[in-house]
Amino acid sequence: MQRRGRGGVSQVGIVGSAASSMQQSLISDSTLADGYTFVLVGDNWTYGGIDGYDMLLVAEGDAVINTTEVTALRQYYESGRSIILGMDDVDNLSVAVRNELYAIFGVANAQDNDFAPGQVSDHPIGEGVAISTSRGDSDNDSFAESGAQWVVRGSDGNNYVLALPDLTVATVTAPPTGFSG
Repeated sequence: MQRRGRGGVSQVGIVGSAASSMQQSLISDSTLADGYTFVLVGDNWTYGGIDGYDMLLVAEGDAVINTTEVTALRQYYESGRSIILGMDDVDNLSVAVRNELYAIFGVANAQDNDFAPGQVSDHPIGEGVAISTSRGDSDNDSFAESGAQWVVRGSDGNNYVLALPDLTVATVTAPPTGFSG
Protein backbone atom coordinates (compact mmCIF):
# COMPACT_ATOMS: atom_id res chain seq x y z
CA MET A 1 0.00 0.00 0.00
CA GLN A 2 1.37 3.40 -0.97
CA ARG A 3 1.60 5.91 1.83
CA ARG A 4 -0.30 9.15 1.20
CA GLY A 5 0.73 12.56 2.50
CA ARG A 6 -1.45 15.37 3.78
CA GLY A 7 -4.61 15.75 1.70
CA GLY A 8 -4.05 12.42 -0.08
CA VAL A 9 -1.05 13.71 -2.05
CA SER A 10 1.94 11.45 -2.50
CA GLN A 11 3.68 12.38 -5.78
CA VAL A 12 4.68 16.04 -5.96
CA GLY A 13 6.14 17.25 -9.25
CA ILE A 14 8.57 20.16 -8.88
CA VAL A 15 8.99 22.42 -11.90
CA GLY A 16 10.71 25.69 -12.66
CA SER A 17 14.14 27.28 -12.78
CA ALA A 18 14.67 26.73 -9.02
CA ALA A 19 13.19 23.19 -9.02
CA SER A 20 16.44 21.37 -8.22
CA SER A 21 17.31 23.43 -5.15
CA MET A 22 13.70 23.27 -3.96
CA GLN A 23 13.66 19.49 -4.31
CA GLN A 24 16.86 19.18 -2.28
CA SER A 25 15.42 21.36 0.45
CA LEU A 26 12.20 19.34 0.61
CA ILE A 27 13.75 15.88 0.62
CA SER A 28 16.14 16.90 3.39
CA ASP A 29 13.13 17.47 5.68
CA SER A 30 12.43 14.02 7.13
CA THR A 31 8.85 14.87 8.09
CA LEU A 32 7.99 15.88 4.52
CA ALA A 33 10.01 13.10 2.90
CA ASP A 34 8.16 10.53 5.00
CA GLY A 35 4.77 11.49 3.52
CA TYR A 36 5.60 12.70 0.03
CA THR A 37 7.76 11.83 -2.95
CA PHE A 38 9.26 14.97 -4.50
CA VAL A 39 10.04 14.41 -8.18
CA LEU A 40 12.24 16.82 -10.12
CA VAL A 41 10.55 17.68 -13.43
CA GLY A 42 12.69 20.74 -14.19
CA ASP A 43 12.13 23.74 -16.40
CA ASN A 44 10.31 24.20 -19.72
CA TRP A 45 7.53 21.76 -18.86
CA THR A 46 4.35 20.87 -20.70
CA TYR A 47 1.06 19.45 -19.48
CA GLY A 48 2.14 15.96 -20.57
CA GLY A 49 5.20 16.29 -18.34
CA ILE A 50 3.22 17.27 -15.23
CA ASP A 51 0.00 15.34 -15.69
CA GLY A 52 1.17 12.29 -13.70
CA TYR A 53 1.61 14.12 -10.39
CA ASP A 54 -0.88 14.47 -7.53
CA MET A 55 0.34 17.99 -6.78
CA LEU A 56 2.59 20.53 -8.46
CA LEU A 57 5.13 22.86 -6.88
CA VAL A 58 6.28 25.66 -9.19
CA ALA A 59 9.65 26.97 -7.98
CA GLU A 60 10.48 29.75 -10.40
CA GLY A 61 12.44 32.20 -8.31
CA ASP A 62 12.29 35.22 -10.58
CA ALA A 63 9.53 35.36 -13.17
CA VAL A 64 10.46 33.13 -16.07
CA ILE A 65 7.21 31.29 -16.83
CA ASN A 66 6.48 31.18 -20.54
CA THR A 67 3.26 30.77 -22.53
CA THR A 68 3.58 26.98 -22.86
CA GLU A 69 4.12 26.59 -19.11
CA VAL A 70 1.21 28.81 -18.11
CA THR A 71 -1.03 26.90 -20.53
CA ALA A 72 0.07 23.67 -18.83
CA LEU A 73 -0.67 25.22 -15.41
CA ARG A 74 -4.17 26.14 -16.59
CA GLN A 75 -4.83 22.56 -17.74
CA TYR A 76 -3.44 21.15 -14.48
CA TYR A 77 -5.57 23.56 -12.44
CA GLU A 78 -8.69 22.65 -14.42
CA SER A 79 -8.03 18.97 -13.63
CA GLY A 80 -8.69 19.82 -9.96
CA ARG A 81 -5.23 19.11 -8.58
CA SER A 82 -3.27 21.39 -6.25
CA ILE A 83 -0.59 23.85 -7.31
CA ILE A 84 1.75 25.90 -5.14
CA LEU A 85 3.48 28.73 -7.00
CA GLY A 86 6.64 30.28 -5.58
CA MET A 87 7.77 33.14 -7.75
CA ASP A 88 9.07 36.66 -7.51
CA ASP A 89 8.57 39.43 -10.07
CA VAL A 90 5.19 38.19 -11.30
CA ASP A 91 4.60 41.85 -12.13
CA ASN A 92 7.38 41.63 -14.75
CA LEU A 93 5.79 38.85 -16.81
CA SER A 94 4.17 39.50 -20.16
CA VAL A 95 0.60 40.75 -19.81
CA ALA A 96 -0.89 37.53 -21.25
CA VAL A 97 1.09 35.20 -18.94
CA ARG A 98 0.58 37.44 -15.90
CA ASN A 99 -3.19 37.67 -16.47
CA GLU A 100 -3.46 33.89 -16.84
CA LEU A 101 -1.55 33.35 -13.58
CA TYR A 102 -3.76 35.93 -11.84
CA ALA A 103 -6.88 34.07 -13.02
CA ILE A 104 -5.58 30.66 -11.87
CA PHE A 105 -4.39 31.85 -8.47
CA GLY A 106 -7.10 34.36 -7.55
CA VAL A 107 -4.77 37.35 -7.71
CA ALA A 108 -5.67 40.87 -8.82
CA ASN A 109 -2.19 42.37 -8.83
CA ALA A 110 1.42 41.70 -7.81
CA GLN A 111 3.95 44.29 -6.79
CA ASP A 112 7.47 44.44 -5.35
CA ASN A 113 7.71 44.91 -1.59
CA ASP A 114 10.08 44.16 1.27
CA PHE A 115 8.62 41.32 3.36
CA ALA A 116 8.74 41.84 7.09
CA PRO A 117 7.32 39.11 9.37
CA GLY A 118 3.67 39.65 10.20
CA GLN A 119 0.91 37.14 10.79
CA VAL A 120 -0.54 33.86 9.53
CA SER A 121 -4.31 33.69 8.98
CA ASP A 122 -6.59 30.87 10.05
CA HIS A 123 -6.81 29.58 6.45
CA PRO A 124 -6.30 25.77 6.56
CA ILE A 125 -3.19 25.90 4.35
CA GLY A 126 -1.47 27.95 7.06
CA GLU A 127 -2.08 25.34 9.76
CA GLY A 128 1.13 24.76 11.69
CA VAL A 129 3.04 27.49 9.84
CA ALA A 130 5.15 29.93 11.80
CA ILE A 131 6.90 33.00 10.42
CA SER A 132 10.45 33.04 11.69
CA THR A 133 12.59 35.42 9.66
CA SER A 134 12.60 38.01 6.93
CA ARG A 135 14.38 37.37 3.68
CA GLY A 136 16.33 40.55 4.31
CA ASP A 137 15.92 42.02 0.84
CA SER A 138 13.46 44.23 -0.97
CA ASP A 139 12.77 41.86 -3.82
CA ASN A 140 9.59 40.07 -2.74
CA ASP A 141 6.18 40.19 -4.38
CA SER A 142 3.01 40.91 -2.50
CA PHE A 143 -0.39 40.09 -3.95
CA ALA A 144 -3.81 41.72 -4.04
CA GLU A 145 -6.67 39.26 -3.62
CA SER A 146 -9.24 38.49 -6.30
CA GLY A 147 -10.93 35.33 -5.10
CA ALA A 148 -7.99 34.07 -3.06
CA GLN A 149 -7.64 34.67 0.67
CA TRP A 150 -4.53 35.89 2.43
CA VAL A 151 -2.53 33.30 4.37
CA VAL A 152 0.55 35.33 5.32
CA ARG A 153 0.39 39.07 5.73
CA GLY A 154 3.49 41.12 6.42
CA SER A 155 3.72 43.73 9.13
CA ASP A 156 3.44 46.25 6.26
CA GLY A 157 -0.15 45.05 5.66
CA ASN A 158 0.66 43.43 2.30
CA ASN A 159 -0.28 39.82 1.44
CA TYR A 160 2.74 37.61 0.74
CA VAL A 161 0.93 34.26 0.59
CA LEU A 162 -2.54 33.75 -0.89
CA ALA A 163 -4.60 30.57 -1.28
CA LEU A 164 -7.97 29.81 -2.79
CA PRO A 165 -10.63 28.82 -0.27
CA ASP A 166 -10.85 25.26 -1.66
CA LEU A 167 -7.10 24.71 -1.12
CA THR A 168 -6.41 23.91 -4.76
CA VAL A 169 -3.84 26.63 -5.35
CA ALA A 170 -1.59 28.91 -3.36
CA THR A 171 0.65 31.75 -4.45
CA VAL A 172 3.72 32.60 -2.39
CA THR A 173 6.51 35.07 -2.70
CA ALA A 174 9.61 33.23 -3.84
CA PRO A 175 11.61 31.65 -2.60
CA PRO A 176 9.31 30.90 0.34
CA THR A 177 11.90 31.37 3.06
CA GLY A 178 11.27 32.50 6.58
CA PHE A 179 8.34 30.12 7.02
CA SER A 180 8.38 26.84 8.89
CA GLY A 181 5.81 24.27 9.81
